[in-house]
Amino acid sequence: MPQIDGIELLQKLAARRQTRPLSAIVITGNAALDRAVAALRLNAVDFLQKPVSAEEVAKSIQHALSMIEDGAATTKPPASRPDYLKALVASRADREAIFEAGLFSDPAWEMLLDLAFAEATGRSISVTSLCLASGASTTTALRRIDDLQEAGLLERVPDPADRRRILVTMTLKGREKMELFVQRQAKRLGS
Repeated sequence: MPQIDGIELLQKLAARRQTRPLSAIVITGNAALDRAVAALRLNAVDFLQKPVSAEEVAKSIQHALSMIEDGAATTKPPASRPDYLKALVASRADREAIFEAGLFSDPAWEMLLDLAFAEATGRSISVTSLCLASGASTTTALRRIDDLQEAGLLERVPDPADRRRILVTMTLKGREKMELFVQRQAKRLGS
């Protein structure tokens, strides 16, 4: 866009539509970690990197519409857990802004954190999205996904709506460990 970028547009729309939030899908040629985090903060339904196929866009639109339809009927986890996870996701962007980029690189942790946040907010994460969230190269991210799968913390499953797409979900063991982590951190912070 000529004068503002998509994230700034989402911010302006979010400020104007506080009582009835907007479902947005971000399609970008600049899929940097900070932009993905910013889009998540603004409740983007999906974050797609160009070039995208018509099927990917249709799938994202379908997902956004189903979230709108299911909005009131969906059982949500307690507000404190998603809020805390959202703060952890935001803290890594702050860390990157304050410290030298890459100084505290931990792709496996970044992926677990994104998975926990996605599950707490009822969102699905594809392998591609998880690789972007890791902040590492695709090959490194794929190796970390393999490591996390071997550790029994996550699993890859075919997307039931599009069998060409692979989703990543936390296992019961992964959920239990992340829940324990969140509880300990919340206790430490007095929440």
